[in-house]
Amino acid sequence: MASILTESARCAIPSLKSAGPFAKVAPAAASLPMTTQGRILQTLLTLIGRLPLRLNRALGALFGWLFLLLPNRTRNVARRNLELCFQDSGEQQALLRANMFNTGRGFMELAWFWTRPREQVLKLVNQVHGLEHLTAGVESGNGVLLAAPHLGAWELLCQFLSTQGHCTFLYREPKDSGIEEVVTRGRERLGADLVQAGGRGVRELFRALKKGNIVGILPDQQPKRGQGEFSPFFGIPALTMVLFSKMASKTDAPLVFAFARRLPGTQGFDIHFIPGDETIRDKDLATSVAALNAQVEACVRMAPEQYQWGYKRFSIRPEGEEKLY
Repeated sequence: MASILTESARCAIPSLKSAGPFAKVAPAAASLPMTTQGRILQTLLTLIGRLPLRLNRALGALFGWLFLLLPNRTRNVARRNLELCFQDSGEQQALLRANMFNTGRGFMELAWFWTRPREQVLKLVNQVHGLEHLTAGVESGNGVLLAAPHLGAWELLCQFLSTQGHCTFLYREPKDSGIEEVVTRGRERLGADLVQAGGRGVRELFRALKKGNIVGILPDQQPKRGQGEFSPFFGIPALTMVLFSKMASKTDAPLVFAFARRLPGTQGFDIHFIPGDETIRDKDLATSVAALNAQVEACVRMAPEQYQWGYKRFSIRPEGEEKLY
């Protein structure tokens, strides 16, 4: 079960998948029949979602302990990433411990975000910083090109965004149909449009911007070799997607970065909206992607313990470089 819901967590926000031309707008999940696996997962999430938030967080902490104590891929990859990105060994250990606890809490929070009534979910938002940057973009009529890194509670961010304007999110289709049913239902229940990645999906995103929609893209999803640009991220060359950069250079849509930061205990979350660096619009991809990674890194440094360090961000290396994992 842990592996299934962890995969769901990775797909909980608009994300990029290098795919063929067969992308499509996802059908409304609520109108489709579910598979047996989907029904089982949905029932399990509903049961977990009925737990009080304090107990939900406690179980999340338990999962965090398990991530720390038992051999597992998530912990091993996180440890390696922290070794690569932070020089101080004491800081690495402290961040690893905090990161595993945040991973466990994020794992459990999905049940709340996907099954609780909208009003209860949005009550978890404590403060919203920089909302004017998003509002100005929505009111401009040019849409908003929003970058949401693997940071904090991205599923809560999606639900909040859906209250601010019509949203279109690019997403990666899970391999398992049962997982896709549950994830899609959770994301669509507030009315967002989901677009599977690919040539047609990109065209849908441009049309959404022309309609004035908020278009959400995950900027730190590693593309396939040959479909991105290498650029420093925490000082390490990282193969970086170019879709956000290309869309920024071809539209007048305001650029906004956003994440939902988890607060201690049961205090909820603070949501941060940050204006994007206009250098990202540069038509030179190397310049644009460098600015994109620099701003993602700046967001991560605001809450480094809540980044998805368990993701192999540096698995594809420039020609001639040794593997890092």
